[in-house]
Amino acid sequence: ELFHVEPEITSSLHEMSNEDLCSFAELHEDPVNDVQIELYVFTCLLLFTRTLSTQYLEQAIQRAEGWVAVTGPDDPDRARRFQILDMMLARMCEHTYISK
Repeated sequence: ELFHVEPEITSSLHEMSNEDLCSFAELHEDPVNDVQIELYVFTCLLLFTRTLSTQYLEQAIQRAEGWVAVTGPDDPDRARRFQILDMMLARMCEHTYISK
């Protein structure tokens, strides 16, 4: 599993309406630690998956880029964080290509 988000939280997020999910993302827009950053990125990616609005994917990518940038070279989560960022960048490329 790429994302390390608690299963109960993941389940709750999947059950939310798009409107509630958007509100949840807005509440977590300024994360202060790795757990909150990952939750925000996951939430934005879920919103993109549901709505195909690149605004959410761009927010997730932006936050993940900052997250990766401050991850030390010896951090055990470094590779996984790069995988998350790479996956989202690939999704953006796919979406852009399909939209044309």
